[in-house]
Amino acid sequence: MRSPKNVASLYPVRWPGDKHRRKLSESFFLHGVRMRGSYTIEAEPAHDLIRMTLTGFFDIETIQAFGAARYPVIARLGCARNQHVTLCDISGCSLQSQEAVAAFQQVLGEGDIRSRKLAMVTGSSLAWMQARRILNRDELACFDTEPEAMQWLLAPVIPDQPVGIVPGRK
Repeated sequence: MRSPKNVASLYPVRWPGDKHRRKLSESFFLHGVRMRGSYTIEAEPAHDLIRMTLTGFFDIETIQAFGAARYPVIARLGCARNQHVTLCDISGCSLQSQEAVAAFQQVLGEGDIRSRKLAMVTGSSLAWMQARRILNRDELACFDTEPEAMQWLLAPVIPDQPVGIVPGRK
């Protein structure tokens, strides 16, 4: 019969919470490297639509570059000021630091390129809550899939109907 000391040396020690800690770190890191934030911004003039995709964990410089990159893309639409709609997919985006949230609020709050309606495709309810905090506007709705978001964005505006109310989300 082996002594406890010998048995313990054959098996690695596992502390409670190791599994949770590993899963949490995998969501922020890919092979030991933090997934740096990235974005794409495309214009669809036929629908006066801006399509944005944000992924990863953003630093301040990338957020500022994202803010500046929106202007020329929106200018390509050719519609009247503030009459475009925006589809933003943040399903691949990590939860952001407080500094990043503040930088997003500053970048998205400046300028006169606010969209008429903004649909967010989110990967989690936490991402939706953080996006809601950053944007703080009524013309914002959250969706689980892109087709649902597009249907809402391209639907005609009905007077006296609340814009930011989407079934199943608050």
